[in-house]
Amino acid sequence: MMAIELVQPGTAGTTKVPNPEAVTALAAHAAQNGVLVLTAGTWGNVLRFLPSLAISDELLEDALGVLADGFASL
Repeated sequence: MMAIELVQPGTAGTTKVPNPEAVTALAAHAAQNGVLVLTAGTWGNVLRFLPSLAISDELLEDALGVLADGFASL
C-alpha cells in the first residue's frame, strides 16, 4: 500500500492545511476512468493505492496516467 497526503498550497515552514476536496475530486476522477483508490486520513486528505502484487506494467502505467490527468485537472 502507498498513500499521498494532499494539503493546501502554502509557503514553506507553515502549518499544512488538509485538502480533502482535492482527494474527493481525484478519487471521483479515478473511479470514472476505471481506477479504484481509497480515501483515508483523519481529515480525509489521504489518497491510498493498493495495487495487486501481480499487476502488469501496462495496467500500472494506465492507472498512473489516469492519476496524473486527475492531478493536472486540480
